[in-house]
Amino acid sequence: MFFDADRISAPEQLAVLLPKLSGDALLCADNALSHPDEIAGYLKVVESAGTFDTTLVPVGKGLYIARKRAG
Repeated sequence: MFFDADRISAPEQLAVLLPKLSGDALLCADNALSHPDEIAGYLKVVESAGTFDTTLVPVGKGLYIARKRAG
């Protein structure tokens, strides 16, 4: 899933989205390098969930990829 929500409301939108993702789902977010302060809330929610492996790919404005672990 490409997550390109309003950066301010992203944490609230993730609260609705995350329980619906199956294991091995990919969640990708753009602008991770160009707007790090604006997506900090999004990153915090994903990283604190404890169910994702994450990486930052330095292409374009930065692509943050989170893979939800199965199980």
